[in-house]
Amino acid sequence: MRPIWDIDIFWHLSAGQWMWEHQSIATTDFMGIDPNRPWISFQWGYQVLVYLLYETGGYPLLRVLHAALMLLSFALLFRSYHRELKNKWSAFALLAFTVLLFQDRINVRPHIFNLLGLAIVLPALLGAWRNASRLKLAGWVLCFGVWANLHAGGCFLMLIVLAAIPAGETGKAIFQGKASLWKKAWLFYGACLLVCILSPNFVRGILHAMTLVENTGHTIGEWNAPIAYLTELENPTPSRIVAGLTPYLCALWIAAMALRRQLSKQDLGRVAAVLALSGLSLLYVRFVHFSAPIILILISGSFESDSKHSNNHKIALFLVIVALLGMLWNTNIRRLFGGLAPTIAAAAKNLDERRFPIEAANFLESAH
Repeated sequence: MRPIWDIDIFWHLSAGQWMWEHQSIATTDFMGIDPNRPWISFQWGYQVLVYLLYETGGYPLLRVLHAALMLLSFALLFRSYHRELKNKWSAFALLAFTVLLFQDRINVRPHIFNLLGLAIVLPALLGAWRNASRLKLAGWVLCFGVWANLHAGGCFLMLIVLAAIPAGETGKAIFQGKASLWKKAWLFYGACLLVCILSPNFVRGILHAMTLVENTGHTIGEWNAPIAYLTELENPTPSRIVAGLTPYLCALWIAAMALRRQLSKQDLGRVAAVLALSGLSLLYVRFVHFSAPIILILISGSFESDSKHSNNHKIALFLVIVALLGMLWNTNIRRLFGGLAPTIAAAAKNLDERRFPIEAANFLESAH
C-alpha cells in the first residue's frame, strides 16, 4: 500500500468535518480566500465518510479501505472480463492493462468509487440487464443512487455511457426492425437517472464542476487531452505513454472496423457505448482508464474458449501480461521508490514524507 501522496485527501477531510459538525452540505467555499463564494460539493458523501473513518481509525483505516475497494473493483472487473472473453489469459491481460491505465489514480481519493461503480455496472453495459431479475436491476439502480452522492462526476460519466442501452434498443426496433427490449431498457435507465437527479447536489454539482473545468481545467494535467502525456511530459513513465497512446489507437481501431463494415454487425447498444467512451477518452486524459472496457467490448467477439486456443496464442498473451506487469513495476516500484525493499519500507508510513515534510511541520507547530 503506497503512502498517501496527494493533498486532496486533507481537503476532503476538512470538508467532511465541516459538514458533519454543521449537519448540512456546504454551499460556500468556507476554507477559501472568499468564504462567501458559492461552492457546490458533488462528493459530499465521500467527504463525510472519510472524515468519520478518519475519526475512527486515522490514516491507516483510510488506506486500508481504499486498498480493499481497489482490490474488490479489480476482482469484479476480472470476473466480467473472464465471463465476456471466455478465456482466463485474455482476462488477465485485460486486467493488467486496466491496472496499468489506472496506476496514476491509485491513491486515497474519491475516484476509487468510480472504479468500483464501473466494476459493478459493467455487466449491465455488456448486456446482463436483458435477462436480469427485478432485484438485480434494483441493485444497479441502488448503485447509481449511492454513487451519485459519493462522486457525482464519475456517476454522471457512466450515465452518459449507459444511455447507450436504451438508445441501442430503440435504434434496433426503429431502424433494424428487430425484436427489442426498448421498454425495459428505458425503464431501467430512467430509474438510474431518477435516483441520481434526486440526490443532493447532483445536478447543481455537475453544472458547477463543468464551469470550473471550463475556466481552470487547462491548468490541471488530467483535464488535458491524452496527447499531453506524449508531448508535454519531460520523462513520462511507461504507463503514461500507454495511457497517452490508448485513446488514439482505440479510435483508429474503431475507424478500421467501420471501414470494414464490422460495426454494423455489432449490437447497436455496444456500438453506442464504444463511441461514447472513445469520445470521452479523447477529450480528457483522466478518462483513459475507461478505455479498457472499450477494448473489451471491441475484441470480445474474437475470443473463444480456452480449449480452442493454440499454445502460441497463450504464450503471446502471457508475454503481454509480463510486459504490462513490467511497466507497472517500472513505474510504481523502481521509479517511485528505487526498488522493492524501499517500497515495502515506505508502505509502513501513512504519509509520503518526500512530499509532506512531517518533521519540519511538527517543529513549526511546536514552535508556534
